[in-house]
Amino acid sequence: LFHYLQVPLIALGGTMNDVRWVNLVFAAAVPIVLFGYVRRTTRPGSPATSADVTALLAALFAAACPIAMQMGTTAQSEPLFALLALAIAITYEQRRYVTASALLGVAVVVRYEAWAILATAGAVVAVEQLHFWALRRRGRASEAPAPLRWLMLVVPAVPILVWAVLRRPVDGRWFGFLGDTHEFASQAVVDKSGSRGIVGLTGDALYYPVFVAVRVLGPVAFIAPFGVVRTWRQQGPRFVLVLTACLAFVSLTWVQRSSLGLDRHFVAAVALYATFAAQGIAVIAEWLARRIA
Repeated sequence: LFHYLQVPLIALGGTMNDVRWVNLVFAAAVPIVLFGYVRRTTRPGSPATSADVTALLAALFAAACPIAMQMGTTAQSEPLFALLALAIAITYEQRRYVTASALLGVAVVVRYEAWAILATAGAVVAVEQLHFWALRRRGRASEAPAPLRWLMLVVPAVPILVWAVLRRPVDGRWFGFLGDTHEFASQAVVDKSGSRGIVGLTGDALYYPVFVAVRVLGPVAFIAPFGVVRTWRQQGPRFVLVLTACLAFVSLTWVQRSSLGLDRHFVAAVALYATFAAQGIAVIAEWLARRIA
């Protein structure tokens, strides 16, 4: 979709530089949106770790990430998808299913990482439904999950199926574009997934969550683990799950050699790590304050 949207722009005389300016806006919007959400959801434990400070740190970490800044000057789809993923994470956490599903419907035809968000939403729906049934069987009254949650599955499934139908005559088989992507990446990468051993597979699984994170975030990546639990509790489980799904997808595709393992694939997870790190600093600051007191 991202590339098709450029067709009318080019037809009107636009160039890749115009796309870069649009991407610059998308990239700049990510830390602004992140600041607003973290500020609204953070519950400070002390004056030294106020919501304003935590939100500002999260925004600064996201804005100062070199790979995010670099991609903001390109005509690639990562800046748009990073903004979409963050918006989906926020609106889904807020149970704004109509908005979240509409955003996801766009995201699934921008980048394949959004398909992992769709799968995650499906898992959330299944868990909620099973939990509701279990409580009802025990005789414990519980409010039924919101019917609108099904939009998170139905709405994004429509553009995926439409795209598959349009590609069927071209590819000669259903969802052939997925196999073509895997074949291209496998040929471009020298080693194959079956010849690396357990150590190699482990290293590949940690490639994006650890090695790329350290490379593109520097010392901030080492602070992030301290803020995972606090982010889960304050910014919300769905917020964390949606952005983690993107990270898990690029990690899995690298393990399977279905991608080229480029650092730019990490851009969608920058906001998540930035929030982890900001909350990690809050946790460390509060611990130090208690020790000094």
